[in-house]
Amino acid sequence: DIELVLAKWERGDKKGLVSMVWQAFVHNMVSMKRAKATSQATQLSVHKFLEGNAKATLRACYSNWMKDALHSKHLQQEKTQLTELMNGERAKAEREWKEQHDEQKRKTETAHNAVVLMIHKWELGDAKGLTVTIFQAWAKRAMKNAEEDRRLGSVQMCLSQFTAGKAKGALQSIFLHWKHDSTVAAQEKKNQAQLDLRAGNIQEMLADEKKRHMNEIQLLESKAQIAKEKAKAAVSDVMARFALGEKKGILESVLKSWNQFVMDTKRSARRRQAVHDAVMQSLMGKDKAAVTMAFLNWKSLTDGEKKTMDGELKFEKEKAHWEAQTHEMARLHEK
Repeated sequence: DIELVLAKWERGDKKGLVSMVWQAFVHNMVSMKRAKATSQATQLSVHKFLEGNAKATLRACYSNWMKDALHSKHLQQEKTQLTELMNGERAKAEREWKEQHDEQKRKTETAHNAVVLMIHKWELGDAKGLTVTIFQAWAKRAMKNAEEDRRLGSVQMCLSQFTAGKAKGALQSIFLHWKHDSTVAAQEKKNQAQLDLRAGNIQEMLADEKKRHMNEIQLLESKAQIAKEKAKAAVSDVMARFALGEKKGILESVLKSWNQFVMDTKRSARRRQAVHDAVMQSLMGKDKAAVTMAFLNWKSLTDGEKKTMDGELKFEKEKAHWEAQTHEMARLHEK
């Protein structure tokens, strides 16, 4: 107790306590070694007294060797356990460090990509800058995937050669690469077909949109043309009335309007006929469409001629009826 108080007074509480503990540990170890040596000497003396010098010496050597062997085995086990524990802790620490490093690297790359994207947007505008950034990211990812595929192929090649021999390993590796390339090619072909289908759908959509836009333009032009023609007809009507008089001017305006209406109707009929011809050719082929259109035109012409003849007959009947009425009225008037 006095030594402990003096050690604390000389070196402080912690250092004094540690010093006294260490001294007690060293003293205890020396005492244990001395007691062990005394016990071994006593046992050797007893064995010599009971068995003789040779056998006692042999027994003592064997006993000491066995104790040393057991002690060495115990130390080796403890060393192995400590090594495994240290390796596990080191692997855990390396894994945690790698995860932290990858996370920091990912954050750094994200910040760098954000800065690059802002610079490209500032230089080229939003759309072009974003396109350039996406293309660069895709190129970087594609290069990384290609490098990983090459490394994986090299490892597979080495393993195949190691397990099956050089020739068989090379053949097996070639077959695996061919199978992988075939799968990739089939997937790319499928993706290309889907891309072509989507491109065709987009083209059809654009064509429909263009057609709708042209129809709207044509409708607006037609409305403008109709308004222009109405204004022109009104002006012509006024001029005709002024030049020829009221009745003759109205008659001339009516004839001009009727003539323009007939021409517009024929033009519209020709356009519808052209569209109908194109649709029929697209659905039935050129030859069948020509035969079908000839038959339809012939039918339309005969129907038109029939209507014309019916109209003429009806007109003659009406004319005869009114002439008879006129003659009857004249005869009654003469009486």
